[in-house]
Amino acid sequence: MLVIDNLVALFEVDRRLRALQAHQDAATRDREHTQRTLKTLEARCEELVVQRRQVEAAIHNLELETASIDERIEKMRVELNQASTNRQYTTLLESVTAAKEQRRMVEDRILVEMERAEQLDGRLTETRTRIEHGQSACAGAEERLEACLAEHGDQLATLHGERSTAASVIPVDELELFESCAEDFEGEAMASIEEIDRKRKEYACGSCNMMLPHQQVRQVLGHKDGVLPQCPACQRILYAESSLRDSIASGS
Repeated sequence: MLVIDNLVALFEVDRRLRALQAHQDAATRDREHTQRTLKTLEARCEELVVQRRQVEAAIHNLELETASIDERIEKMRVELNQASTNRQYTTLLESVTAAKEQRRMVEDRILVEMERAEQLDGRLTETRTRIEHGQSACAGAEERLEACLAEHGDQLATLHGERSTAASVIPVDELELFESCAEDFEGEAMASIEEIDRKRKEYACGSCNMMLPHQQVRQVLGHKDGVLPQCPACQRILYAESSLRDSIASGS
């Protein structure tokens, strides 16, 4: 069996293997994506909870401050009733007025913190809802991956074995070229020769559609080993489908 025929056999099993592996890889990436998204949401939820507790503590401290101001105001009112001079009364009255202004400012700060708390509660509710959806998405992605592994696991193992067997009969240099092309072109290491016009001897690369020198076409169709023909444009290894070979051989 010629090297080019062995390469075609490797190419065919490699494509089947890559297609199946791509399906499994996609399921794996989907699971990893949903897990990352869920972790991000959970971390965000934890941050919001911490912020909510900080706001709650701030409100509590401000309420204590308000209560303290109220105590001071009440004490000063008692002292007002007991003032013995106009100067003492005026000074205490000014202090009461200042304390009331301070209390008003503290109440404004409490309103601001309560508004923040309300906003955080809304964001927490939204985030927790998204977490629930994320958990469902993770469960679905996990189920799909498990189903994919169950359905294709044995087939993948079989194809890996077939690929190793197909590669074992190919000379080192030719195999290295194939693997290099497969890496560069995501598995599409080879391209079939497409017949454009037989009378004019016009043929093209089945991958990039570049017209091919007739010498290369003859090399592939002639069933001869030697330097592997590659498309001058895309550098894929060229081969001829059996239907083209048979058609040319029969002269049809």
